[in-house]
Amino acid sequence: MFANSNKNIVLCHDYLKCKVTDAHYLVHALEIHTKNELKGSTYRTVAPTINLIMFYVHVIKSLSTSRFYIGSTGDTDNRLTEHNSGEVKATRSYRLWVIAHTESFSTRSKAYRRERQIKSWKNPDYMRKRLGISL
Repeated sequence: MFANSNKNIVLCHDYLKCKVTDAHYLVHALEIHTKNELKGSTYRTVAPTINLIMFYVHVIKSLSTSRFYIGSTGDTDNRLTEHNSGEVKATRSYRLWVIAHTESFSTRSKAYRRERQIKSWKNPDYMRKRLGISL
């Protein structure tokens, strides 16, 4: 609680249940209750919810074969490490991978929809042109 000369402001957090890693940030919905002690009335406002936990679609390119792999994740750096260390069966044989393109989305479902759209293109040259990949 913070006290002002004639107002008390109470901040109430509405915590969202989710996994938060050090690479992500979470900003909660914030209710601000202001009580004007002189008038005895209470005002309630709700600040907009800002969700900074992002989901990403990534296109990675194999340096050994020039193949592309399209996927989605909540942490592109960690996922690239998994691809390069051989933890991902689909990409193990084509290591070393580099990120060729990323896009960020506010929800996992939006990222997954975009991943499916890019995968539906099939033609690597068309994908390069549409996404502006120059590698």
